[in-house]
Amino acid sequence: MKNIYYLISAIVLAVIFGRCESMGDICLSNQNAAQVGLYTAHSTSDKDTVLTELYVQGVGNDSILYENVSTSDLFLPLAMHTDTSAFTIKVKTLLDTIWFVYKRNLDYVSGDCGFAVNIEIDTIFFTGRFIDSVAIDYPYVKYNENIENVKVYID
Repeated sequence: MKNIYYLISAIVLAVIFGRCESMGDICLSNQNAAQVGLYTAHSTSDKDTVLTELYVQGVGNDSILYENVSTSDLFLPLAMHTDTSAFTIKVKTLLDTIWFVYKRNLDYVSGDCGFAVNIEIDTIFFTGRFIDSVAIDYPYVKYNENIENVKVYID
């Protein structure tokens, strides 16, 4: 009888500790954000620039992403239910709009986290009021990567 008690205890502990190991996966949220670096258009090399009094909002929704901040980079969350996302970017009194066109691919992460949507940026359009140009530096927005995707050159 003692042997059965020890066997059952060992099985229960193995299940508990085995479950803790599988819970080691950290499921990250907001992984579909394009990482955008801001650069001056008036330099022969990539020189980052800081925009002050910056305001960024998604087009077609009420989400304010940045409000009255100073930054040299942006994280712009791309929609997972459509192949385009747009954002208005306001600096002081200047207003520009930028559109991302992309492809979405489903990728398996793990049993605990399930699937993630990986994105491949295809094209970027902008209105050009203070944005001089854009460059897609790394088109893949992938789960758990911290890589600058887009360079935005400010006039």
